[in-house]
Amino acid sequence: MEINNKMAPATPNFGTLEDALNRVPYALTLSDLSAQDQPLIFMNDAFRKMTGCDDSHLGQNCRFLQADLENDAARAEVRAALTEARRTQVVLKNRRMSGEMFHNLLLLEPIGPAAGGRVLALGAQFELTAEELADVGTDTAIKLPAVLEAAVQASLTLKLRRRRIAADSAVQLLKSWMILNELSGAT
Repeated sequence: MEINNKMAPATPNFGTLEDALNRVPYALTLSDLSAQDQPLIFMNDAFRKMTGCDDSHLGQNCRFLQADLENDAARAEVRAALTEARRTQVVLKNRRMSGEMFHNLLLLEPIGPAAGGRVLALGAQFELTAEELADVGTDTAIKLPAVLEAAVQASLTLKLRRRRIAADSAVQLLKSWMILNELSGAT
């Protein structure tokens, strides 16, 4: 039995994983946890725009963004989470390549092992506003009239939850891609 090709739907072109991650509107990075110093192996266009980084920063640990800024507690949490192979969320003080400081909500999750035994970590990063800093518990809280506080907190909490969902979606995309690569390699 022949299939009439004119009737069959066209095969969609989904592009590469890199293309998909570059279309994501928030900053994403991949680090190789299996390599010494856990270097960046990928950064999407949104990360490049947020930080001013370029390909010359691939192969380096992402801590170069912290420059001279105090992040000891957040770094300790990241190290512990990576050692325990668990997800974490921290706020880091970072510097763009221009030198401008910003607060970065980092949602970090180990992924793997991938084919070849590499363990990756997906970092989803979001620049925080002053209001968001207050919501995640930093010491830069804005004082609002009590009548507005509950509504503002609910709104900010929802915004942070949406960011977690977005980061979780990227993690699932990468895990699916890794599984498909393993299956295609096994056939």
